[in-house]
Amino acid sequence: MATFSGEGRVLADGQWQRLCAGQGCLLPAGILNAFETTGTEPWEFCWVCREHTFARAMTGAPTLGPYNPEPLRHAIMGLEAEAAGGGASAMHYHWSELIHLLEKRFAALTEVDASFSALWESVAATLAGPWSLETLAQTAGCSREKLRQLCSRYLGRSPMQHLSHLRLEKAARLLMESDSKLETIAGEVGFANGFILSKAFLKWSGVRPSEFRQTKSANQT
Repeated sequence: MATFSGEGRVLADGQWQRLCAGQGCLLPAGILNAFETTGTEPWEFCWVCREHTFARAMTGAPTLGPYNPEPLRHAIMGLEAEAAGGGASAMHYHWSELIHLLEKRFAALTEVDASFSALWESVAATLAGPWSLETLAQTAGCSREKLRQLCSRYLGRSPMQHLSHLRLEKAARLLMESDSKLETIAGEVGFANGFILSKAFLKWSGVRPSEFRQTKSANQT
């Protein structure tokens, strides 16, 4: 939640806390939450609520602090306009990813331990590798439980969920930027075959890879 005028308060960490213009609030999944206006002026804010399937592993502490709401506000408005206009699925994806990046910025992901950041840089460079929870933890130099905790706190996903997200994100880029066959893309991003990639992609994006790729031709005409 990001406030751009007026003020209200949010229930975080079991107590009500003030939220005014230029401030943001990020609450993990699974905790009691509520919000209400407190001032005489209208309380204007934008907010994002993640599906439980996405956020169920997030157990970090609530975050409140200074936050410029305008980038998030315009990203949400962009996604809303694209959806209302029946825009391309690929554009929905890009707007959604932008919103997620703005969320991660507020969660101070850049302050994560260097070994944690290096892990995902290594994974992104070798998505086709035989990654498992064990190999991910070994690469990060920590236990599997510690890795779960770090991913939960800073990414809102389990390690394997984030691995899948990176693979599907790369698949989406390849579908848009190349004419490679689905089977080829599956091998490049770490899926056993095109059928498995297609099922995962449909669940992740809401459209089949072929439908997603059609937006490429539509955008070029």
